[in-house]
Amino acid sequence: MRLFFLFLFITLNSFSQEVIIDDIGDLKNTAVDSVNHDLLLFYKEYYIKIDLKTYKKTTHKIFTDSLFYIGAYRYIAVDHSKYFVSDDGGMVYKFVNDSVIRIDNSFQHRMQTGSNLFSYDHRIYKYGGYGFWSVRNFFIYFDNKTMEWEVNDLIRSKEIPKGTYASQFVLNKDDIYLFDRPL
Repeated sequence: MRLFFLFLFITLNSFSQEVIIDDIGDLKNTAVDSVNHDLLLFYKEYYIKIDLKTYKKTTHKIFTDSLFYIGAYRYIAVDHSKYFVSDDGGMVYKFVNDSVIRIDNSFQHRMQTGSNLFSYDHRIYKYGGYGFWSVRNFFIYFDNKTMEWEVNDLIRSKEIPKGTYASQFVLNKDDIYLFDRPL
Protein backbone atom coordinates (compact mmCIF):
# COMPACT_ATOMS: atom_id res chain seq x y z
CA MET A 1 0.00 0.00 0.00
CA ARG A 2 2.84 2.40 0.82
CA LEU A 3 4.37 1.66 -2.55
CA PHE A 4 1.10 2.61 -4.25
CA PHE A 5 0.94 5.99 -2.50
CA LEU A 6 4.60 6.65 -3.25
CA PHE A 7 3.97 5.87 -6.92
CA LEU A 8 0.86 8.09 -6.91
CA PHE A 9 2.76 10.97 -5.31
CA ILE A 10 5.65 10.73 -7.77
CA THR A 11 3.30 10.44 -10.75
CA LEU A 12 1.18 13.42 -9.75
CA ASN A 13 4.22 15.49 -8.91
CA SER A 14 5.92 14.79 -12.22
CA PHE A 15 2.89 15.90 -14.23
CA SER A 16 2.07 18.98 -12.17
CA GLN A 17 2.32 22.43 -13.68
CA GLU A 18 2.84 25.73 -11.91
CA VAL A 19 0.48 28.64 -12.52
CA ILE A 20 1.63 31.98 -11.14
CA ILE A 21 -1.06 34.38 -9.99
CA ASP A 22 0.44 37.82 -9.52
CA ASP A 23 -2.36 39.94 -8.03
CA ILE A 24 -3.83 37.60 -5.42
CA GLY A 25 -4.53 40.47 -2.99
CA ASP A 26 -7.27 41.90 -5.20
CA LEU A 27 -8.80 38.51 -6.03
CA LYS A 28 -12.56 38.46 -5.28
CA ASN A 29 -13.69 35.04 -6.55
CA THR A 30 -12.43 31.96 -8.38
CA ALA A 31 -14.04 29.26 -10.51
CA VAL A 32 -13.18 26.31 -12.67
CA ASP A 33 -14.91 26.07 -16.04
CA SER A 34 -14.88 22.30 -16.43
CA VAL A 35 -16.48 22.46 -19.89
CA ASN A 36 -13.74 24.64 -21.41
CA HIS A 37 -10.98 23.55 -18.99
CA ASP A 38 -10.31 27.06 -17.75
CA LEU A 39 -9.42 28.52 -14.37
CA LEU A 40 -11.26 31.82 -13.88
CA LEU A 41 -9.91 34.45 -11.50
CA PHE A 42 -12.39 37.25 -10.84
CA TYR A 43 -11.42 40.74 -9.74
CA LYS A 44 -13.56 43.84 -9.25
CA GLU A 45 -13.67 44.98 -12.89
CA TYR A 46 -12.00 42.17 -14.84
CA TYR A 47 -11.24 38.48 -14.83
CA ILE A 48 -8.29 36.37 -15.92
CA LYS A 49 -8.90 33.15 -17.80
CA ILE A 50 -6.16 30.53 -17.60
CA ASP A 51 -6.43 27.70 -20.09
CA LEU A 52 -5.57 24.60 -18.07
CA LYS A 53 -4.33 22.76 -21.15
CA THR A 54 -1.90 25.40 -22.47
CA TYR A 55 -1.59 27.63 -19.34
CA LYS A 56 -2.17 30.68 -21.51
CA LYS A 57 -3.57 33.67 -19.59
CA THR A 58 -6.02 36.17 -21.06
CA THR A 59 -7.54 39.18 -19.31
CA HIS A 60 -11.14 40.25 -19.93
CA LYS A 61 -13.11 43.24 -18.69
CA ILE A 62 -16.33 42.39 -16.82
CA PHE A 63 -19.43 44.41 -17.64
CA THR A 64 -22.00 44.56 -14.84
CA ASP A 65 -24.32 46.87 -12.96
CA SER A 66 -22.94 48.91 -10.08
CA LEU A 67 -24.79 46.89 -7.40
CA PHE A 68 -23.10 43.59 -8.21
CA TYR A 69 -20.17 42.71 -5.94
CA ILE A 70 -18.56 39.52 -7.23
CA GLY A 71 -17.12 38.55 -3.84
CA ALA A 72 -20.62 38.07 -2.37
CA TYR A 73 -21.63 35.48 -4.97
CA ARG A 74 -20.73 31.87 -5.68
CA TYR A 75 -19.97 30.63 -9.17
CA ILE A 76 -21.79 27.59 -10.55
CA ALA A 77 -22.00 26.08 -14.01
CA VAL A 78 -25.12 24.31 -15.23
CA ASP A 79 -24.67 22.52 -18.53
CA HIS A 80 -22.87 25.18 -20.62
CA SER A 81 -24.21 28.22 -18.75
CA LYS A 82 -22.35 30.08 -16.01
CA TYR A 83 -24.02 31.73 -13.03
CA PHE A 84 -23.25 33.71 -9.90
CA VAL A 85 -25.64 32.94 -7.03
CA SER A 86 -25.95 34.99 -3.88
CA ASP A 87 -24.77 33.20 -0.76
CA ASP A 88 -27.37 35.00 1.36
CA GLY A 89 -30.51 34.74 -0.66
CA GLY A 90 -32.14 34.54 -4.02
CA MET A 91 -30.27 36.78 -6.41
CA VAL A 92 -28.96 35.04 -9.56
CA TYR A 93 -26.72 36.53 -12.23
CA LYS A 94 -25.81 34.90 -15.53
CA PHE A 95 -22.29 35.28 -16.91
CA VAL A 96 -22.52 35.71 -20.70
CA ASN A 97 -19.92 37.18 -23.08
CA ASP A 98 -17.97 38.94 -20.30
CA SER A 99 -21.19 40.46 -18.91
CA VAL A 100 -22.84 39.68 -15.61
CA ILE A 101 -26.62 40.05 -16.03
CA ARG A 102 -29.21 39.70 -13.29
CA ILE A 103 -31.86 37.16 -14.37
CA ASP A 104 -33.91 36.38 -11.25
CA ASN A 105 -37.20 37.77 -9.97
CA SER A 106 -36.17 37.16 -6.37
CA PHE A 107 -34.96 39.31 -3.54
CA GLN A 108 -32.07 39.17 -1.10
CA HIS A 109 -33.91 37.41 1.75
CA ARG A 110 -30.78 36.47 3.77
CA MET A 111 -32.30 33.17 4.90
CA GLN A 112 -29.84 30.72 3.32
CA THR A 113 -26.38 31.91 4.23
CA GLY A 114 -23.91 29.07 3.87
CA SER A 115 -26.28 26.77 1.99
CA ASN A 116 -24.95 23.96 -0.17
CA LEU A 117 -25.01 25.02 -3.83
CA PHE A 118 -24.97 22.41 -6.58
CA SER A 119 -26.15 21.58 -10.08
CA TYR A 120 -28.54 18.67 -10.59
CA ASP A 121 -30.95 17.75 -13.38
CA HIS A 122 -30.02 20.90 -15.41
CA ARG A 123 -30.91 23.22 -12.51
CA ILE A 124 -29.27 25.17 -9.71
CA TYR A 125 -30.10 23.76 -6.27
CA LYS A 126 -29.52 24.90 -2.71
CA TYR A 127 -29.85 22.87 0.46
CA GLY A 128 -29.94 24.22 3.98
CA GLY A 129 -28.51 27.50 5.06
CA TYR A 130 -28.83 29.78 8.05
CA GLY A 131 -30.92 32.88 8.53
CA PHE A 132 -33.18 34.56 11.08
CA TRP A 133 -31.96 32.37 13.96
CA SER A 134 -32.73 29.01 12.35
CA VAL A 135 -31.11 26.41 10.14
CA ARG A 136 -32.91 25.21 6.98
CA ASN A 137 -33.47 21.55 6.08
CA PHE A 138 -35.04 21.72 2.63
CA PHE A 139 -34.01 21.84 -1.01
CA ILE A 140 -34.85 24.70 -3.35
CA TYR A 141 -34.11 25.07 -7.05
CA PHE A 142 -33.95 27.97 -9.47
CA ASP A 143 -36.76 27.67 -12.01
CA ASN A 144 -35.64 28.99 -15.42
CA LYS A 145 -39.25 29.61 -16.48
CA THR A 146 -40.40 31.76 -13.55
CA MET A 147 -36.86 32.99 -12.77
CA GLU A 148 -37.57 32.40 -9.09
CA TRP A 149 -36.58 29.89 -6.44
CA GLU A 150 -39.04 27.07 -5.80
CA VAL A 151 -39.16 24.54 -2.97
CA ASN A 152 -38.40 21.04 -4.17
CA ASP A 153 -41.11 18.87 -2.65
CA LEU A 154 -40.33 15.83 -4.80
CA ILE A 155 -37.86 14.31 -2.35
CA ARG A 156 -37.94 10.54 -2.78
CA SER A 157 -36.07 9.74 0.41
CA LYS A 158 -37.79 8.82 3.65
CA GLU A 159 -34.91 10.38 5.54
CA ILE A 160 -34.59 14.16 5.33
CA PRO A 161 -31.29 15.36 6.77
CA LYS A 162 -31.27 17.79 9.65
CA GLY A 163 -30.76 21.41 8.77
CA THR A 164 -27.21 22.46 8.06
CA TYR A 165 -25.10 25.35 6.86
CA ALA A 166 -21.46 25.76 5.87
CA SER A 167 -21.22 21.99 5.50
CA GLN A 168 -19.57 19.79 2.90
CA PHE A 169 -21.43 17.49 0.54
CA VAL A 170 -20.94 14.87 -2.13
CA LEU A 171 -23.39 14.49 -4.99
CA ASN A 172 -23.41 10.96 -6.40
CA LYS A 173 -25.96 10.47 -9.19
CA ASP A 174 -29.35 10.90 -7.43
CA ASP A 175 -27.97 10.89 -3.88
CA ILE A 176 -26.52 13.72 -1.83
CA TYR A 177 -24.38 13.03 1.22
CA LEU A 178 -24.05 15.87 3.71
CA PHE A 179 -21.15 16.16 6.11
CA ASP A 180 -22.00 18.61 8.85
CA ARG A 181 -19.31 20.37 10.74
CA PRO A 182 -19.13 19.82 14.51
CA LEU A 183 -20.79 22.49 16.64
